[in-house]
Amino acid sequence: MTTANAVPPILVFEGLDVSVDCSIDDAARRLEPIDVRTGIYDAFDATGRVLDVCVGEARNLTRWRRRTRSVEGVVLTPSDAMKPEQLHARLCSYLNAVGSDRVGIDPGIVNSVDLAELVRVITAFHAR
Repeated sequence: MTTANAVPPILVFEGLDVSVDCSIDDAARRLEPIDVRTGIYDAFDATGRVLDVCVGEARNLTRWRRRTRSVEGVVLTPSDAMKPEQLHARLCSYLNAVGSDRVGIDPGIVNSVDLAELVRVITAFHAR
C-alpha cells in the first residue's frame, strides 16, 4: 500500500485515446466496471505515477432520503510505480494520432517536448 498522492491532472488511456480529469474521483466516475475488467485502461497522474485501475466498492449519495450506499464502481489508486517515460511516449503517440499541430506543437519536435509541457498542452486542448 502506498501513501503517495496523485498529482492532477489524471490521464486515462484507452488505446491511443486519452482523457484528462481534474481528480481521481472524476476519472473513476467516468469509467465503466465492465471495461476495467477487460483491462483496456491505463492511468497516470501528471508526473508519471501509475494509477491502479480496479473494480471495487464506491460510495454513492442517493437523492432519496440523502442516504449513502455502497455500489460497485471503479477505483483508481496511486501506486509506488513511477513511469514518466511511458507516460511521455503515450502522450506523444496520442499527439501523433490526433495531429500535434492541432494542439499547437510542431510535429517535428513532439518527442523532444518535456513531460510537463505535454501534459499542459493536452490538458488545455481537452478543455476547449
